[in-house]
Amino acid sequence: QQPTSRPQRQCLAAQQGTHLSQDSASRYFTEQNNQPRLGHLKTLQMQGKWAEWDARSNKDLTWQKLLHGMTDSMLKWCLNAANDSLPTWDNLRRWSRATICLKCKCCGHPKPTLAHVLNGCFVALKQGRYSFRHDEVLNTIATAIATFIQSIPTPTPTLISFVRAGEKGSQRVQSRPGILPKAVDWVLTQDQKRCPAPFPAHIAITDKRPDIVVYSPSLRTVIMIELTCPTEDNIAGTYASSKRERYDALVRECIANGWSPLLYTVVVGSRGYCAGSVRDCLLELGMDKSLANRTVQEASSVASRCSYIIYTRRNNKEWIPPT
Repeated sequence: QQPTSRPQRQCLAAQQGTHLSQDSASRYFTEQNNQPRLGHLKTLQMQGKWAEWDARSNKDLTWQKLLHGMTDSMLKWCLNAANDSLPTWDNLRRWSRATICLKCKCCGHPKPTLAHVLNGCFVALKQGRYSFRHDEVLNTIATAIATFIQSIPTPTPTLISFVRAGEKGSQRVQSRPGILPKAVDWVLTQDQKRCPAPFPAHIAITDKRPDIVVYSPSLRTVIMIELTCPTEDNIAGTYASSKRERYDALVRECIANGWSPLLYTVVVGSRGYCAGSVRDCLLELGMDKSLANRTVQEASSVASRCSYIIYTRRNNKEWIPPT
């Protein structure tokens, strides 16, 4: 007589075929409960916008940073900007439920949104408000890269050591991972509106000016970094892909001249949310995780502060960049 089979267990560990601890099981059920909520958030027109942003965003909103790193007005702006609940012209008309004819004080655009204030006003673009934010974020990233280049140690001459029979030789020191630690003759140039930097003529003749250019004559390697600060709704890669196509001809010319080009397109949102491309670029250059994360947080904070200044001066027709 065949023994009766035991009822099949359908517990969590049996379904996955592994033993789960209490903490891992708690995280599993928490993720399962959050999935329907995130799905519902993405359907909301206002409060669900942040759920559509890059999942690898490195925005630092710990309580210590919120309480000690921001003023009250700055903290209030950051939280309301994430939910698009600032008193912009379109929100004022929606909240009052009255016929209000509001226009942008700079360009006259009707019913301007927060995205219009931070990225879409053509008068603000001509005045340099957006380039002010772009250059400040760019300077943060370029300073971190320049500091890292200076920290690369000069290689010492390799000495030949003889090993006696039966003895083990000393292990070779592994070189640091990444591109920048492979040489010590890197030259960094940074292109800004107030201080334009043409592309090095001995590498390629072009009118294109990437935001950051780092090249090594010994390795004949040139690194080009292009930064974009769009709205978080467009952070998924549309801007980055268009920037890569813009530099295709420059990349081909560098290769024809005997150089190895590396092009990175990094994106930092206007409200301070960094795409994963920023951290990935810094890690590939050779920075460790702690330094890369700290640079991302600094770039995020700078973008938020600059956008806060742009927002507070949205009713001023004249623009004087902060010093």
